[in-house]
Amino acid sequence: MRKLFYIIFAISLLHQCVGAQWVEQVSGSNLTKYNVRFVNENTGWVTGTNSLILKTTNSGMNWFQQVASIPAGRELNGIQMFNANTGYIIGWGNTVIKTTNSGDNWLQLTGPSDNYGS
Repeated sequence: MRKLFYIIFAISLLHQCVGAQWVEQVSGSNLTKYNVRFVNENTGWVTGTNSLILKTTNSGMNWFQQVASIPAGRELNGIQMFNANTGYIIGWGNTVIKTTNSGDNWLQLTGPSDNYGS
């Protein structure tokens, strides 16, 4: 009986330690988010519907919107950041945008077109 108590106690401690690693963050946007990339424990981006680009520099405690010169309403599906400065976002309508200054400016490389099937 004593062994069973210790086993249950150990499992309970392990469960509490593992579960405590995740903390829900609020972005401030009710738009659908498709992708998230962090380059370190503090700096990350989220992409989503309606040309949504959000950035955090404090582990997701606060998010601020970044703007790309693409038509509103674009679905931005994927993001790849190579470091804190350089990255790419892809989206519907052949949209590809790039930043080399941490998202302060996003340069349109291709698209957007209205041919969503391509």
